[in-house]
Amino acid sequence: MKARILSLFTLIFVLIGNACSPFTVTGTPGEQPTVEVETVPTVTAETPTPLSLDHVEIQVGVGSPIPIEIVASGSWADLCSQIAEVQSRIDGFQIDVTVLASTTESCSPGNQGLPFRFALPLNFADMPAGTYVITVNGASTTLEWPPEADPMTGSISGWVWHDECIPGVDGQAGPITPPPGCIQVGDQIGAYRANGVLDQNELPIEGIRLTLREGDCSSTSLAGIEDEVVTIASDLSYTFTGVKAGTHCVSIDALVEPNVAHLVPGGWTYPHTIDGIAAQTVTLAAGENKHDVNFGWDHQFK
Repeated sequence: MKARILSLFTLIFVLIGNACSPFTVTGTPGEQPTVEVETVPTVTAETPTPLSLDHVEIQVGVGSPIPIEIVASGSWADLCSQIAEVQSRIDGFQIDVTVLASTTESCSPGNQGLPFRFALPLNFADMPAGTYVITVNGASTTLEWPPEADPMTGSISGWVWHDECIPGVDGQAGPITPPPGCIQVGDQIGAYRANGVLDQNELPIEGIRLTLREGDCSSTSLAGIEDEVVTIASDLSYTFTGVKAGTHCVSIDALVEPNVAHLVPGGWTYPHTIDGIAAQTVTLAAGENKHDVNFGWDHQFK
């Protein structure tokens, strides 16, 4: 009974709404009405074709690893064009890239010639040294790998090290005089912390992310990231390369990952901190390499 009432209600609704509906209801007296559905044109995409390019170049960034990008420019075939697929093939020192674009069959023929510019990243990690020919949709350029260092750029390097202080035997009062590698905390007799001096037996801390920014390390200028690196246990714990002449800020935030996992709990002993961030201002001359920009951390339980 409920199903029959629902069917009658649906029929009445269709008849009433026919005036503002895309459906047309037809029929003759005594016959069940039939519903004719107006045909809506189907929008389909044409087969993707190579995008027409006017210019292709390679941009080499600064960092480790060195960022490499293909930068291409041209004009869309029409207003509806979109990048559909990117194909690539490496054969020795030849890199071929094909960028395919698609459009819709119903697109208006007008509005052609809209300009575009896009960048495609290239991963050159572990690629052999040599001259590479890079072709994108028939337009070619070359890249010397690895790129020659700019004689006007320099580097900043140093250690993030474990600044050790062993104040005494656990559970016992600390000695009256500071043990080796320790300094007294304020006026508290027997309370010590690491001295902020890189001693010969103290080791670097792996896995710490450092940030290089443009400008000095005042609290209002810690922005505009130029590069980031993660420390490794080696003769130089970290290195920023390809750094331009000028004033820069090297900083470490102990309260962000992956630093939290390697540092906390503990505290900085060198240099001065700003809101928990250890930071040093470094000024480079053209082509200068600045060493020993170090950061000391005193682990609470190590």
